[in-house]
Amino acid sequence: MKVLITGAYGNIGKAVLEEVLARGHEVTVFEQKSRRTVKAAKQYSNRINKTIFGDIVEYSNVKEAVRGMDAVIHLAAIIPPASRNRELCYMVNVDGTANVAKAIVEDGDKAVLIHSSSCSVMGPTQAQEPPVRVDQKPKPIDDYTKSKVISEEKVRSSGVTRYCITRLGAVMPSKGVWKFSTLAYGFEFPFYSRIEMVLDSDVGLAQITAAEKLKLNVIESGNIYFLGGGDRCRLTYGEFMNGLLGAIGIPALKKESFTCKENFLDWLDTKKAQIDLSFQRYTFEDYKRIFRNNMRRYLPFTKLFGRLVKWIINQKSPYYRATE
Repeated sequence: MKVLITGAYGNIGKAVLEEVLARGHEVTVFEQKSRRTVKAAKQYSNRINKTIFGDIVEYSNVKEAVRGMDAVIHLAAIIPPASRNRELCYMVNVDGTANVAKAIVEDGDKAVLIHSSSCSVMGPTQAQEPPVRVDQKPKPIDDYTKSKVISEEKVRSSGVTRYCITRLGAVMPSKGVWKFSTLAYGFEFPFYSRIEMVLDSDVGLAQITAAEKLKLNVIESGNIYFLGGGDRCRLTYGEFMNGLLGAIGIPALKKESFTCKENFLDWLDTKKAQIDLSFQRYTFEDYKRIFRNNMRRYLPFTKLFGRLVKWIINQKSPYYRATE
């Protein structure tokens, strides 16, 4: 298949790109031009068909990219914290998605569309009995989640014949190291709240499998899939964080370091998604090994000075500092 991936040089995008290439498809990438994406385009120049640099909110750019494609995996989006720019958030997430769908229709409706959304559109669900089900009504409460709900509706009403919507859970990177800024953001999730992680490469597998099966009419158009890791990836957030830190020799953090506010993560009903897409390969235990391997250069320091590193991490938490 000729596959277009929008936003392929982002963190999740690269994992999706790798999975699509592994299946032997001809890939074209559509990206916003920047120093980072130009560098990535050079890295992938011998493995993909081409990179088209353009603006997702400019229909002429999108129309050029979509022409002749068999499948479009639409990842390009403004996510938190950049989504605090309300105008930009709605332009990219809503208008950009509408442009992609319109371009498919005007190109003869030949391409299937895999539209990436987020499980955060379900709103705070921790007070409910888990898991969160696809048939529950979304309850968006901020600009990002509202833009995603509207973008889903844009796809449904666009006239695209074959599409599905994937709502991503807590996606974890299979490559790279965690930064202190990432750890600081992690304090914004309650210690005892439920989280279901999924590895980015499993998300990539789900996306291309959905495209392939839609193209062959093996799965129904209009399906909504929650992409989470399944039973073996379900934890509390405290178990998740301390499991990873413990894997590199850092003592456990206490609940006082974390917020008490509600969050948008939860355990997800992924039975239908797993039956149709067969994507759940990695468990949390697998991810701990991947995480440890990615952080291996820091292991001598974290194992020797674990308590000091824990103190440094705690300084990133406004909630921990408030208890000092």
